[in-house]
Amino acid sequence: MVSSTSSTPSSCPAKLYLVKTGEGVSTRDAFLPSESLETLRITKANRASSVCLSTHRYIVFTYPASNRVMRHKFQAEQWIPHPIDVVFSFFANPENLPLLMPEWQRARIDEAAIAPPPARPASASSDALAAGAGTRMTLSFRPFPHSPLRVSWEAEISEFEWNHHFCDIQLRGPFSYWRHCHRLQSTIRTDDSGTPAVGTLLLDSIEYELPLGAIGDLADDVFIARQMAATFEYRQQRTLELLPLTLCER
Repeated sequence: MVSSTSSTPSSCPAKLYLVKTGEGVSTRDAFLPSESLETLRITKANRASSVCLSTHRYIVFTYPASNRVMRHKFQAEQWIPHPIDVVFSFFANPENLPLLMPEWQRARIDEAAIAPPPARPASASSDALAAGAGTRMTLSFRPFPHSPLRVSWEAEISEFEWNHHFCDIQLRGPFSYWRHCHRLQSTIRTDDSGTPAVGTLLLDSIEYELPLGAIGDLADDVFIARQMAATFEYRQQRTLELLPLTLCER
């Protein structure tokens, strides 16, 4: 039966969507955070946990990738009050990645082999650096505050489409498997005064597997999923702080 490690907090006003489930599977406390580009189907062997931080809702899915490993899925969304070309250019610039990670991690890019992206759309408003498909980077960071050791993470941009999405995969690092896709949609929302505002909906979707089998899955239940949600809450706040600064630099 589908179960949730936390009930739906009444203080979290984010719009919620029920997950499609298999026959005879409970839907209690299983939600999607937005109109997802893909609808996951949960079976009796799967689990879903919901995490609410601040005004954002995050959903963590766990489902079998094979008979021996568990593959987890994390999703987050953010509406950003800037045009899609501005938002895409910001996230496609690898120089911004360390700035979006919690300060205590002291993240830095140690190596980078940047592959050029396709030609920019005619509507592009920035000529900032962008990492196209085939780009490889090695990032290092502290795994926990005040750690004397740093974790090294090598990743590759596997997909890139201007103003639509790009994905990265882990080549070497702490996970057995990692794939992170950023998908963007141009949207219009109405502010408190009733005035329509053009912005961008950013959808982050991560699939990952942990090492050490059942021990790794237990670690996900205990703290990794919650730490990931906290990291994205920080990332979303920093995005709202940093994006206006990049506009001033143009």
